[in-house]
Amino acid sequence: MSFHYFPLVETKRPQLGTNDDGLFVSGIGFIAWAEIARLELFNSAVRQIRLSTLIITLHRPLEEVVAKPEKVAWWRLLMARAYHRKGKTTLRVPLHSLRGAPDEILMRLQAYRPGAS
Repeated sequence: MSFHYFPLVETKRPQLGTNDDGLFVSGIGFIAWAEIARLELFNSAVRQIRLSTLIITLHRPLEEVVAKPEKVAWWRLLMARAYHRKGKTTLRVPLHSLRGAPDEILMRLQAYRPGAS
């Protein structure tokens, strides 16, 4: 069971990041900035534990917007993903397993995004 959840606690590989190519999501690769319609934070709580999720809304389906796909070993396909798909154009990335405050993560992503205000 711990093998399945290993990617969520692994600290040597980033799960979320940015650069000029776009937004990096582990298991997907880089999504071009121009294809991202909106980034927003969704907060919920379970027994007073704050759970934060980054909601990424895309202009087109995910299969069409990945600028640089990440090469994933076959055995990693058996492991938990750092994201969840909701429909064809929405990704949900849990932030509570990442280091840093979710509000700060969102602020940094939006600051790096070209043309975002």
